[in-house]
Amino acid sequence: MSNYNEVHALIEAQDEKTKAYLKKYFKNAPDFVYDSLQIVHYPANHIFIKQGSPVQTVSILVKGIVKGTDYPILDAMYDFMWFDPVKSFGALEYLSKQSCFNASLMTASKSTMLLLPISVYTKWMETDLNAMYLDASTTTNQLLYEIRRERVYIFMQGTERLAYFLTLYYKQFETDGTCHIALTRQQICDSTGLSIRTVNRGITTLLERDCLLKCGNRLVMHKEEYANTQAMLGEII
Repeated sequence: MSNYNEVHALIEAQDEKTKAYLKKYFKNAPDFVYDSLQIVHYPANHIFIKQGSPVQTVSILVKGIVKGTDYPILDAMYDFMWFDPVKSFGALEYLSKQSCFNASLMTASKSTMLLLPISVYTKWMETDLNAMYLDASTTTNQLLYEIRRERVYIFMQGTERLAYFLTLYYKQFETDGTCHIALTRQQICDSTGLSIRTVNRGITTLLERDCLLKCGNRLVMHKEEYANTQAMLGEII
């Protein structure tokens, strides 16, 4: 049975940017796609894809935040990326002809996704150039973003690396010029490869330099703090 009405009701309920992307994405989607789409709501901290698991489903992030986690060396956790809507998990594997996921994916907040069996997704992509182009473009830009960030990380240590990570986080999650850093110290460590001691020392330095503010137990960055952080990093960003 087609889920057309339910899917489009979900799309209409999203913010304007997400809604516009999803409408364009599903513009030419055939009926067999809606027959197979499943709307799923996940709680925070739910691992919905495990590193090394076979690609059986494509998960399209509609609402919420997801983090990608890798275990590259000695089982050390590295949160290499934070994703916001819209992102198709499984598109990269399809485009690169990989049969297994190369990283684990976990919800960092309550999240809503559209799930599609990989066989249906493959058939759709082979008949809809519009949807394939959007997935290929989004995936390629994501990879270029990750490559540049990792290249910059190589030449940064301590406070500079932390500051650079926070500017990236701000650009992705700010609303009306304000970004609440909704991360624990350990999550920041996992995302930067820095130790707890280095992160704590770096946060103290950034607070002293007016690159961060503290609101209760949460770190906050407004436009002014973001500009100060950019100035501190100079031409690096």
